[in-house]
Amino acid sequence: MVLEGKPVVLVVDDDHLVTFSMAELLRSAGYLAITAPTAAVAIEAASGVAADVAIIDIRLPDRNGVDTALQIRQTLPDCKILLITGHTNYSHMLENARAQGIEFEVLAKPISPPELLTRLTSLYPSKAAKAS
Repeated sequence: MVLEGKPVVLVVDDDHLVTFSMAELLRSAGYLAITAPTAAVAIEAASGVAADVAIIDIRLPDRNGVDTALQIRQTLPDCKILLITGHTNYSHMLENARAQGIEFEVLAKPISPPELLTRLTSLYPSKAAKAS
């Protein structure tokens, strides 16, 4: 869903600094950013706003990010998912998604702003944001 002429990106991370800085970067690049600190808040947000892309930390306080991504995909099947993590041991969390035939791209934190914007453009090229 494009709101106000801008693609919608849901940023899910329990680290306030990460969500704040990503949201600011995305807004400056022409995206509409919505943030969520937990899986529960993200799932609720996804049921109310049709995000085009969701950037989800693999480790959240209330649920793992892969299961959160799968649930968001049930609500928003066209939502593109980008998983992020500051940990190296996460492959076991992806097994449930792979069993369903779903592969998620995973980026290591910290993510440079140019890399994040490049990944977003590759995930959602038809509605790439234009800087305002």
